[in-house]
Amino acid sequence: MPFCLLFGLQPYNIIILLIVLILILPGCIPLSDEAQITYLINRYYFALSKQKWDKARSYCVYNSDAYNDVTDIESNVAQGKFSELSVLKFIEKEY
Repeated sequence: MPFCLLFGLQPYNIIILLIVLILILPGCIPLSDEAQITYLINRYYFALSKQKWDKARSYCVYNSDAYNDVTDIESNVAQGKFSELSVLKFIEKEY
């Protein structure tokens, strides 16, 4: 008797179960600290480049230099002192 029939599973159920496991298991593998930090830094810069100020601040420690830099950049853009291109230049220069 086939293995899958011993447990009451039809062959198509086993295929569906395998597909579900393949989709779920990669999310269960923890990233190294370095990979997590790199990911957060990249998301921070991406949020800055898209001028998503609150999102950029969410990647920072409250009242840290980076957090306050986001506030400064935001106010400079609002006052017309920075354009989108100069924000990107500022990011490259500062970091």
